[in-house]
Amino acid sequence: MHEVRAPTSVSFNPVTKVSFVESVYDMSRREKRATWYTEKELVRVKADVWKIIRFHSAGKLDPYNDENCIRGIENVLSTNTRLEQENERKVVIQAVLAKQELHRKIGVLAPDSLAVASAAHSRKARTRAADMGAFDEMQVHMEAAKKM
Repeated sequence: MHEVRAPTSVSFNPVTKVSFVESVYDMSRREKRATWYTEKELVRVKADVWKIIRFHSAGKLDPYNDENCIRGIENVLSTNTRLEQENERKVVIQAVLAKQELHRKIGVLAPDSLAVASAAHSRKARTRAADMGAFDEMQVHMEAAKKM
């Protein structure tokens, strides 16, 4: 483990744990195939996502078909959602950086305070994620009840 401190970065703990990941250039062909998507697979994934987006836009999604699930691509479906999420992310980063700058000026090392600032400014995103999870759980239970 190495202790790394960068003066302009956000950090929540004075000790940084570093994990080294093998470079793709150092991997064998077999390791690359096992680890990374191939170009063909990426093309297929992107095509599947765009198919779901088109179905969603046309109101043709079957909510009970897992292949049409929009979870994870909601921000692509709505420009407003994407912009709102980007703005929320920037607000969190700015809040933490401002708090960290204040700590530096007064000579305080208070990583817990940075975490609190981050948590306070990211509450909306956590609430949204929890709501989505609860909704997904409810759908799973409803589907299971139908099969009984």
